[in-house]
Amino acid sequence: MGDCAVRPSHSMTPGAKTRLRGATKSASDARSQTNNKERIHMETKIVSFTRRVAAPGERSRISRQTLRPRNVVLRACATNRGQVFVGDSAVGNSDPGLRPGRALGMRGYPRIDLTKVYVDSEFAGDGVEVTILESNAKVVRQ
Repeated sequence: MGDCAVRPSHSMTPGAKTRLRGATKSASDARSQTNNKERIHMETKIVSFTRRVAAPGERSRISRQTLRPRNVVLRACATNRGQVFVGDSAVGNSDPGLRPGRALGMRGYPRIDLTKVYVDSEFAGDGVEVTILESNAKVVRQ
């Protein structure tokens, strides 16, 4: 991984899927009084990539594909020479910036449209690490 690679704080590798089974619902749940056994099936997917700016003032779209996650973390690459700025298509160096290594968490309801989020920087080649966390939970009756 490069100098701007995502370093997960757990053992999952980027792009990996995890399935958690066996978590039972709370006893305070009204349905648990009917003696039905229910389990929560959860699937988590992590996607990460780096988006760099070619030249200051030339905004770069975070995603060119239609990605609409609920949770996104944007972290300024630790090797950036200056600040990066995150915002809409009009983002620029007059907006609040992220210094190298600093992060911004975004949570959308229902989802974040990453084709409408842009990054700009003070120096060419600076960028952000984009980490998308997608979790889907289903209640399974047994």
